[in-house]
Amino acid sequence: MSPAKRASETRVKRPQSSALAGGDPLGGLGPLGDNGSSGPHNGETGPLNEADVEESGTGIHFQVEVSEPLKVGDVLTAYVTYKVKTKTNSPLYRNLEFSVNRRFRDFLWLYQQLVPKYPGVIIPPVPEKHAIGRFEQDFIESRRVALERFAQKVAAHPVLQNDTDLRIFLESETFLVDVNQRKKEESKGFMRAFSNALTTTTSYAKLPEFDEAFDKRKAQIETLDSQLKGLMKALEGLIRQRRELGGATMEFGDTILSLANGEANKPLAHNLTVLGSIQKKLKELHEKQARHDINHLATVVDEYIRVIGSIRIAFNSRAQAYGSWQATEANLQKKRDALEKLKTASRTRSDKIAAMSAEIEEAETQVSAAKKEFENVSTLLQKELDRCDREKVADFTAAMRAFLRSLLESQKEVIGLWESYFADTQSVRPQQSL
Repeated sequence: MSPAKRASETRVKRPQSSALAGGDPLGGLGPLGDNGSSGPHNGETGPLNEADVEESGTGIHFQVEVSEPLKVGDVLTAYVTYKVKTKTNSPLYRNLEFSVNRRFRDFLWLYQQLVPKYPGVIIPPVPEKHAIGRFEQDFIESRRVALERFAQKVAAHPVLQNDTDLRIFLESETFLVDVNQRKKEESKGFMRAFSNALTTTTSYAKLPEFDEAFDKRKAQIETLDSQLKGLMKALEGLIRQRRELGGATMEFGDTILSLANGEANKPLAHNLTVLGSIQKKLKELHEKQARHDINHLATVVDEYIRVIGSIRIAFNSRAQAYGSWQATEANLQKKRDALEKLKTASRTRSDKIAAMSAEIEEAETQVSAAKKEFENVSTLLQKELDRCDREKVADFTAAMRAFLRSLLESQKEVIGLWESYFADTQSVRPQQSL
């Protein structure tokens, strides 16, 4: 590697404090333990610690880790790559263990490939794009964790884990070549336009809903969306308050220490010094708790806000399947009407009637296939909604436990600090000056 290129590559260190990144307040920050490592590696929070193991009964297991963010390029062309390490027993892969380097757009490519291929499946979401602050360490760490959760959930999905594009993403050492080959294999323009239309949706496509269960589900999902956004806003306020309290505590501690430095009475100066030092340690605890609020709870809330977007996409794929079915019905009716006109015409040749009858027979086959596709998508979507509900319960239960555990540990540390104050000052009594 040339000196110039070596200078343009910067290893991004994981931050000790996962502060809210500008432009992406809570987007994608993953579970962090006390040591700052991500959830899947420290056992601190719930199912994603075991989410790399598929439990659908197929016997296929994946362990996926996204790590080692590396900033590459100069000011104008800079981007961040991540090492994606995989362990699996799937026979579709050449090796049991392997690793590749991927950037954000590669994760996005996989997501956009999966959406149009699996109508009715709730595809795990990727974090949103951000142009501002994307090279700040806190933002890079938050994105790393979000991308890791995405890759883990795709690999653990009983339908998606056998996908060809997932295999290319996880395993290919000639990724760009393989991606270009996939583009050539796809229908020109159609598949990409279809994918973009699906992956950018923010609302439900219009569908004359005749299934009460799906109608009820939509209402529940919209209520959940509103509740999660309200919870996220409250969490942002709580995190901001903890950080402000940390700043105020630090300022108070500095003032006490300054007073101690000018105090002539040594016992009193000692008491003030101990108190000021404890205030500075309390500031660190407030920041640590704010970090845990993000990592243990806010990250799950943010993820499920994005999951709701994926659910809407799955609903829209069902609506498109319904539209295709209705289009084939309309086409069939049009041909039947044309046949009736041919039969009533006095000079219609028999071969025209035979040709139209053949077209009707083909149209009936298309109607049957389109109807079956709609029914299959509906059945799959129902199963996916049930699966998503189970994951949601598991994820939020684990997040709440980790959140409360971090609060308990924080309070224990606060008590320990105040106990240390009395222990350090018990034998030192301020002397009264005349």
